[in-house]
Amino acid sequence: MGVLMDDYQGNKLLAEFVDFLLPSLKPYETTIYLYLSRQSHLETGSSQVRVGKRTIFKDCGQGTRSVSGGNFKHITNVLKAIESKECTSIGNTTRDGTLYSVSLPCEIPVARKRMTLSNLPVQLLNYYSDSHLRMELFERDKWKCQYCGEKVTE
Repeated sequence: MGVLMDDYQGNKLLAEFVDFLLPSLKPYETTIYLYLSRQSHLETGSSQVRVGKRTIFKDCGQGTRSVSGGNFKHITNVLKAIESKECTSIGNTTRDGTLYSVSLPCEIPVARKRMTLSNLPVQLLNYYSDSHLRMELFERDKWKCQYCGEKVTE
């Protein structure tokens, strides 16, 4: 078993999840990923957790159309979906449940790509002083002023 996460690591995990992984997940995928993350990384410090679908079914809240929560087929489909996004890896199943390896957001390709893109410097384009960019705007707007509608010249 690993060491439990301290507050800083937990906050970093949450920030990476919200900023970089959350936009790529559907709502129920988010719920189950967070559940598995809590059971693994946050509770034990390990990347693995063994849990059954019945427990996930019971713990992950009530569905929108059901009083009893989701159904096993839906949970199975969601687990496969988050595995296909490389958020988890589904291992062997025993009487105690299925073994899930849960990836941190920084280990998930779609989140890593967003992290890389967010670190790129933002280059502000100056259409006022750059004559080439200004010409592109004029051509795009068919040489017509977008404020007054009059014809524009160079």
